[in-house]
Amino acid sequence: MNSDETSFPGWFPTLAVVAVAIAFIVADPAGLASRLATHEFGLFRALHATAGVARPVDSIPAQVLFLEAIGTALVLLISLRRYAWVVGVALVSALAAQASSWLLYIHLDALFDTANASLAIVLAGITALLVEPFCDNEPRRRVTIRRRTPPAEPAGLESPAPVPTPAADALVLTSLCCSLRRAPAVGRFFEGDVAGFMRLVESVMAPLVDDAIAQGAWVSRFDGISFAAQWPAAGGAHADQACDAAGRVIAEMARANEQLALQWPRGDHPCPTLEIGIGLASGKTLAGTMRAGGRAESCLVPQDGVTAERLGFLTERYGSAAIASETTVAAVERAHAFLEVDFVALDPGAAPVRLYALLGNALVRASPKFRAVATFHQHIFQCIRSQQWEKARSLIEQCRKISGANPKLYNLHLDRIAWYEADPPPPDWDGAFRPPLR
Repeated sequence: MNSDETSFPGWFPTLAVVAVAIAFIVADPAGLASRLATHEFGLFRALHATAGVARPVDSIPAQVLFLEAIGTALVLLISLRRYAWVVGVALVSALAAQASSWLLYIHLDALFDTANASLAIVLAGITALLVEPFCDNEPRRRVTIRRRTPPAEPAGLESPAPVPTPAADALVLTSLCCSLRRAPAVGRFFEGDVAGFMRLVESVMAPLVDDAIAQGAWVSRFDGISFAAQWPAAGGAHADQACDAAGRVIAEMARANEQLALQWPRGDHPCPTLEIGIGLASGKTLAGTMRAGGRAESCLVPQDGVTAERLGFLTERYGSAAIASETTVAAVERAHAFLEVDFVALDPGAAPVRLYALLGNALVRASPKFRAVATFHQHIFQCIRSQQWEKARSLIEQCRKISGANPKLYNLHLDRIAWYEADPPPPDWDGAFRPPLR
């Protein structure tokens, strides 16, 4: 993220002090710099009375170079809000300069003025600390996660349409819908710091959209905390590309949370954990472009009832980051690790569908642990369909003991088993869960 949003940056006073100090040393209209150098030489003579005849050395170029180098370092540290380092660098630099001048005097009888530059650097560090509360208009809490940002559009060019869909047609697409879960809860940590919250969301979500576009997707929607992307069948392995993108989203969120845990202040307010919900669905979609108010927006209507956006909302129910439809799993099952998590009718009267959690790539799919969990899940759903409630409950308890188990998913099915026992399904039941109508 950028760090230049303030109208009066905190590093400006320190830069001004260094600039004035350079002018003071070079011009010295009142002879103040010369008098300070004279006092410095007098102190050196008093401390080292046995020295020979001192040879004055023109130190103005060296002082200016010293001020520019150390002043640049101070400005950089102030922009990073490393104020303890600002004071430390200023004091150490001033002491090092004075020590160098003293060594030149006692060994070479050379009078080399560093008092002026040393004083300027110390004043710059002190000034940074004194004016810091008044110079920075942003709240002190800020997030420093940095991600690449796309290049700006050249001046004078119109922005392209949000989604470059072709003429209206029925297309085979794989859609990915990604949203930041519990955004209001995260936003409460930024009360009074709206700009900080927006920077956090942008630093996390914008790179995900950039990645989808780089992999050939159409981005049909992006509202800051969620986006939808589509891969057309004409572009190749559309379902595989969408699943790969979902895997990168999950990995990126893990890295973002690691950085937040390091950057966030400890104490009474713990680091907020960012959670993502991803839905993946494939199938025929009515696609076209609509225009209203001078804007061009895509219109995408899936021909079945299973949408990526809807599956994304269901991720929290199942305790998984990504949920995929049957059609997506059928297209890429061997290239990714999918675990069946439900057989459910999403709408009253609708045909039931199987839902799968995306757990990883082909390497995860080949692991013994995944194969064991997948086998357990097959037996669990077989027992539920055959109404063997105790056996299903026993298998679920065994799954809980596997490392990395998903307790939220197993609690869901245990609650359903208890409900089935109290309200037995009809004899012709197909094993799908149908939410009761209230």
